[in-house]
Amino acid sequence: MSDIEQYSKSDFESAKQHTEEGVEFWYARDLKDLLEYGQWRNFLNVVEKAKESCKNAKNDIGEHFADVSKMIDIGSCPLFTEQAL
Repeated sequence: MSDIEQYSKSDFESAKQHTEEGVEFWYARDLKDLLEYGQWRNFLNVVEKAKESCKNAKNDIGEHFADVSKMIDIGSCPLFTEQAL
């Protein structure tokens, strides 16, 4: 079985988020875990390649990728800002 086939549509559906307007989106960090990348920096390279492909296809990167921060509770500090993309 190829690597792609081990992930089902339901895996991605469970990671999907929605804006207040109902627009679907995924956090890159959630996809990193779903796709079993051990380190953020390795997955960030994949995201950058996807952005480049989007640009090469003459799509507006801003319509498909947004740099966002997500507040998380890490226990020792009340909240921590995490780059989520």
